[in-house]
Amino acid sequence: MMNENKKTLMLGLGNPILTDDAIGIKVVEELERRFGTDNGYDYCTGSFGGFHIVDEIRGYDRAVIVDSIIRGGEVGTVYKLTLHDLDGTVRLASPHRVNLPGAIALAKKIEDNIPDDITIYAIEVDELTVFSTRLSPKLQDCFPEIVNKIIDYEMGGNNDRSK
Repeated sequence: MMNENKKTLMLGLGNPILTDDAIGIKVVEELERRFGTDNGYDYCTGSFGGFHIVDEIRGYDRAVIVDSIIRGGEVGTVYKLTLHDLDGTVRLASPHRVNLPGAIALAKKIEDNIPDDITIYAIEVDELTVFSTRLSPKLQDCFPEIVNKIIDYEMGGNNDRSK
């Protein structure tokens, strides 16, 4: 994976014990396994939202966030989104927390080391409420395709999957 000399954070979000909610974490762990840090990306995973995400992306030129979503599409679909596309998610919106677009907008008003270039890969999932460390069978079946799709988006089609 290449990022044109920009300091980029690849951030995988989710809950590792809630079935498909772990997809963001699993994808980023797989990307790190395949490519390491030789490609200009730093990798981070976690179960957090809002201002904690701002803390993680602070100081980077670019942030790539991978997370789960339920939009009613086909399981395994990868949506490439911007902050403007987000309506809020379970993890990023509650009466006690600010959603991701709001947290980033506020942080940018206060400081200038928040990246303008933020890409979100939201992966259509099947199950978010069952306690399990395994992905649902549907999502597990298309996991390699999901990872390769994100590599293709990030590399513009120059995908060396040999690692």
